[in-house]
Amino acid sequence: FSYNRHEPDTQICPFDPEVFKLAADEMMEKYQVEVLFHTYITAVIKEGNQVKGVLIENKSGRQAVFAKRIVDCTGDADIMAYANAPFETGVGERDGQEVKSPVSTMFCVEGLEADTVTWKVDKELAYGAVNLFPLMKDDEFRAEMTRVTGIDPCNAADITRGEIACRKQIPEVVEWMRKNLKGAEHARLTRIAGMMGMMVSRRIQAEYKVTVDDILNYRLFDDTVAMNAYGVDIQNPDGAGCELYWLIPGHAYSIPYRSLLPLEVENIIAAGRCIAVEGIAVMATCFATGEAAG
Repeated sequence: FSYNRHEPDTQICPFDPEVFKLAADEMMEKYQVEVLFHTYITAVIKEGNQVKGVLIENKSGRQAVFAKRIVDCTGDADIMAYANAPFETGVGERDGQEVKSPVSTMFCVEGLEADTVTWKVDKELAYGAVNLFPLMKDDEFRAEMTRVTGIDPCNAADITRGEIACRKQIPEVVEWMRKNLKGAEHARLTRIAGMMGMMVSRRIQAEYKVTVDDILNYRLFDDTVAMNAYGVDIQNPDGAGCELYWLIPGHAYSIPYRSLLPLEVENIIAAGRCIAVEGIAVMATCFATGEAAG
């Protein structure tokens, strides 16, 4: 639960990300899943339009991994792109140029009063608002309050530029909170996310694309594999602010199986924020589509 949140009647379900890492390791061991950390996919192995495996790079060099089925949970549809599956990028076009989704690096602060206002529009901030989410300790919150525009999340140089720019904003935001946010006078930075996040990078072209109209009209599909009660959240690609459309509490829309199936390639399925959907892909839906794809 959080005070003063802007979502109507929303229940916040915090978890400890450090404990999650340990729990994830335990689950992989329990189910005998072979895991490779610090590994990048660099190409795919195809026979016709069938994706048969991937080439990976890590400390052991280059290796080929073959699979009966492939699930692309890279977030950026990397495997789909290597397989030449059609995809969309950005959040639209303007004057013939792609409009890119803004990026943000999350961070955590402690030392705040439990009733600190967690949502407040303020145009002094690059993000355009105070946007805090409760964590496990009463005085600790996750902050989504950095914003950098014009970053291509599938370009190495842009990723680096975005990471540096977002991190540079973090101490400035913490100092602003100490001076301007009641209850945050003793805010202390505790953690910075390992990578910046973005709403949109690549999204596959699939057998069906869930639209904003589907979301706002609570559409239920015959081939539903996941449900979502979060509304439409469009981050301003030009600067601060966002466009929010909340769902009626107790209502939800569905995501169909067809939105996970790419066009033109076979033997591969998508999950997470790279599925074919407008609006928003939040963590719970990424979990649900990942389970459904598996």
